[in-house]
Formats: sequence, C-alpha cells, structure tokens
Amino acid sequence: AIENTLAYEEIARLKARLEQENVYLQEEIRDEVGYTDLLGHSAAIRNIQRQIDMVAPTDASVLILGES
Repeated sequence: AIENTLAYEEIARLKARLEQENVYLQEEIRDEVGYTDLLGHSAAIRNIQRQIDMVAPTDASVLILGES
C-alpha cells in the first residue's frame, strides 16, 4: 500500500511537471512564430490578433471565415 501511494505521488509530480513544460513550450512557440504572416495595422487586423491570443493557448478548433 505504501509503494502504491509513493508511486501515485511520483506520477502526480511528473504529470504536473509535464503540464508546466507543455505551457512553457506553447508560449515559446507562440513567441517564436508571432504574426509574421499577418499584413496590416488596421483595427480589423488588431482584432484578429487579439482573438488569436485568446485561443492560441487552447486545444480548441477554430473556423476562420473571410475573403482570403
């Protein structure tokens, strides 16, 4: 029983560590990629950038509609 408790605690620590590393790596990717493919400085482009920032850290699917 003690061995199971110790194993569970180790798994919980490793899971927390992986979650932290995942967040860190996602932030690194976002910082590295940036918005180099978006052209323009209009209010519409700034709005799109804010929306990207909101959904980027999630695993949500995103449907993009527009002219091009």
